[in-house]
Amino acid sequence: MNKKLYMMFAALLILVLAGCATPNTKTLVSGETGGTSAGVKLEDVEYAVAQAVQSLLKYDRIKLLPGGNRAVTVVPNTVIDTTARGIGVAALSEDITLRLQSELTNSGKILVYDPDAAQYASNAPEVQYVLASVLRSRNITQDNGLVEIEYSFNMKLIDKASGTLYWQKSIPVRKVTTRRRSLSN
Repeated sequence: MNKKLYMMFAALLILVLAGCATPNTKTLVSGETGGTSAGVKLEDVEYAVAQAVQSLLKYDRIKLLPGGNRAVTVVPNTVIDTTARGIGVAALSEDITLRLQSELTNSGKILVYDPDAAQYASNAPEVQYVLASVLRSRNITQDNGLVEIEYSFNMKLIDKASGTLYWQKSIPVRKVTTRRRSLSN
């Protein structure tokens, strides 16, 4: 049942974000082109989450507690700092957060603490890290009048005990639309 609900949210998110699309929009992700939506697509989220988790594990910033075999982190809801509003924003935040939790857990190196499930636990583990994430966007008008939309998936790993920043990564996803900015804007 949860999978059906998740799929409905994902479909709704895609429909909401597709409303922002213009017919001649191209997506630029690491030099590749394709796509028709100026909004954040499922592929954009998957790309950013995969890049972030790979970077985090590559730099080996996760330190284990004495006697522990895996680190424990909490992943709060992703903050969406874009011009998008409405139900699609909440679904996008939840989707990014769930994908981060899933990738971290499936890495086998990190346990994700779920505060909602903790109410049923008889003995909760000590949370070592917080993985905070923010999705930001900005519009850049190019010299030719085209509008480039830059989405930035920003993540940082913070030591819960000291507040020390152990790792951070910004993954840009750029889109260029054929929609030209009017002189009155």
